[in-house]
Amino acid sequence: EELDFDHIESVRQLALGDSASAEVALPDNVIVFREYDTLRKATRKELAAVTGHWPLNLAGETVIAELGVTVICHSERSEESLRTTEPLRSAQGDRNSERFDADALGESVFVRTWEAGDRFQPLGMRGEKKLQDFFVDEKVPRHRRGRVPLVCAADGRIAWIVGHRIAEPFKVTERTKRVVRLGVRG
Repeated sequence: EELDFDHIESVRQLALGDSASAEVALPDNVIVFREYDTLRKATRKELAAVTGHWPLNLAGETVIAELGVTVICHSERSEESLRTTEPLRSAQGDRNSERFDADALGESVFVRTWEAGDRFQPLGMRGEKKLQDFFVDEKVPRHRRGRVPLVCAADGRIAWIVGHRIAEPFKVTERTKRVVRLGVRG
């Protein structure tokens, strides 16, 4: 009832790809925006980037309400887990669970969100990559980038872009003595 002709025409132009803008503002703080080849609708609050640092409980669960996720941590010391050097995702097909070298991570692991200038070394790469470029290559929509949890080691380096890729320096290897398994739900 609150939509007028101009609103509908703007959304139509956005759908056709003829619109110069990336989004159309509608009443009640609702926006319609293009995510590659799909139109999505959300409120500005749902799309707002979240900033913060949240320390992880390495012996249990950490709820991060601002991001709508819970991070579950399990330490592993068994010979079997140390022999399996593949990331957990490779073994289970789960993009929200990974294994890390606990000593490389350190004791003060935390979660944060994307900050301008962030870089990390994706698993399998020799050099670092700008997180902005990684998001573009992985086709992570612009509106979602500011809400992707980043697990960071005690020294601040990005160890895992949750749901996407771990960083090379934190992978489990034959030299790993302790393994920590992180899972994210929500």
